[in-house]
Amino acid sequence: MKKQLLTLLCMLTATSLCMAELHIIQEKEKFGYADETGNVVIKPQYTKATFFENGMAKVCKGDKWGYIDETGKPVIAIEYDEIDEFNDNGIALVKKGKKKGYIRKDGSIMIKPEFNFIGAINEKGYVWVAKGKTLENSMKGLFLNDKMILPVKYREFGFYQKTDSIDYGDGNIFVSAQATEMTKNMSRLSLSDIPYIWTDVMFKRGIVDLEGNVVVKNVAYAMGAPVQDRVAMCQFAKKKNKYNYMTFNGKGGQKLFKNDIEKAITEEDPNHAVNPFFDGVAKICLSNRQAYLIDLDGYKISDDYTEIHTLTGKGFIAVNNGSYNLLDSKGKNVGASDYSRIVAPFDNNFSALAACNKEGKYGFIDLSGKEICPFVYDDATTFCYGNGYVKSKGKWGVIDNKMNFKAQPRWADIMVATNDNIQYVWVKNQQDSKWNCLKLGDDCLVSGMNFVEVSPFSAEGNSIVKTDENFAVVNTGGAMVIPARFSSPEVCAMALEYLKSSGKASMSEADAYRFNIYNHPDRHKFKLNQNIDSNMWDF
Repeated sequence: MKKQLLTLLCMLTATSLCMAELHIIQEKEKFGYADETGNVVIKPQYTKATFFENGMAKVCKGDKWGYIDETGKPVIAIEYDEIDEFNDNGIALVKKGKKKGYIRKDGSIMIKPEFNFIGAINEKGYVWVAKGKTLENSMKGLFLNDKMILPVKYREFGFYQKTDSIDYGDGNIFVSAQATEMTKNMSRLSLSDIPYIWTDVMFKRGIVDLEGNVVVKNVAYAMGAPVQDRVAMCQFAKKKNKYNYMTFNGKGGQKLFKNDIEKAITEEDPNHAVNPFFDGVAKICLSNRQAYLIDLDGYKISDDYTEIHTLTGKGFIAVNNGSYNLLDSKGKNVGASDYSRIVAPFDNNFSALAACNKEGKYGFIDLSGKEICPFVYDDATTFCYGNGYVKSKGKWGVIDNKMNFKAQPRWADIMVATNDNIQYVWVKNQQDSKWNCLKLGDDCLVSGMNFVEVSPFSAEGNSIVKTDENFAVVNTGGAMVIPARFSSPEVCAMALEYLKSSGKASMSEADAYRFNIYNHPDRHKFKLNQNIDSNMWDF
């Protein structure tokens, strides 16, 4: 029994000694470690040394770095020119000469340091690498954790984002949110809900899945995001006005149409020949002003029209020689036709569309084509966040979904509210041509809200406004959130962002002065041109 107790006591003593904190010591120009009693545990041999943390210390021999444990044994070989701090997942960036890679805390290699450039590891474990003299001209590859899933042969690649598009009405063939993600070292690839990665080889687009398997070969000048796990819209590189779709056939893609569709993009007609699929339906726009809808298999499912406008997830507005028709989400005419105009909705929270009949009067129809309001208005917009904006006898007002007035038509102009949280709109009085704030429902003006220029109220209830000379920010209650001390709406917007980040409810006159000076590009050239109160000076 005594022997067992003695053995246990020795074990506890040894454990206590091992857990004792080690201190850095120096002998001439070398560093080592000693325990709390001064006993040398690791003799001075390093040109640089750091404190122990979690049983490891980073040390340098000559000009090479590594990690040792509390006995002096190398945990990570002392052979790297640089080692970054380990992240929460126990991974650190290392550098050998001009080459970079990643190591784990146990000393194992995650990515060999053989790349000139390397990105940060994103939330799913993806990290890009590149070889070349400059990042812009380098060939790039992709790792998923420690496995290379894309070889170093790509000019660019990235995850699809909501801002990636082909046809947003601005004439751009392909806009990529990822294009700037590899413009500087250590940038992290953003993730996406779309389970595919676009790739670029010699300015030709392709698609791979999240494991790096090729879904569509690099054949297209532009290629849209996959939909329904099988179809992407693309424009071919040899002739940039040739279009088609690619289906995922397991062999690198196959054209949906045997013959490409040809159409030149012009300023008069910026629509592309083929457009992205929404809910299994896409529109085709040909050069002779012929437009129709197809399904995922490429079959035509609508009549021909001169124009088709997409109501995302809701249907389509089709135009035939100036006559407007309403189509459902599958391209079927719902019976709403012979209007000289149908106004597209501003958002998805609507129950009706504004339409103009042959007599030039406006009313409202729902998405089934049913007329829900007499056509008695001189002008109208679509419903936006539950509000319909109508013009009667030359004056604008606002109605609700039941066609009751929330603001009587008595205004020379009106600004559409751009969010559903605010029940305030700007209206223009014909007498002074200035904008006033109107509370809907009560149909009354907010006192003191009278400005030369205004912006729609934000979700927080703020609006950038212009007084006779300067810009300010007001809220729906009529309070001045930011005083009128700014020369442009852009600087005023910067001040509003600063205010949000600081957590303050409003900005004082003194803070407005300071913000102007601190953020002015020529702040060192300021000269006094007016008297400023002493309490507004910064000393």
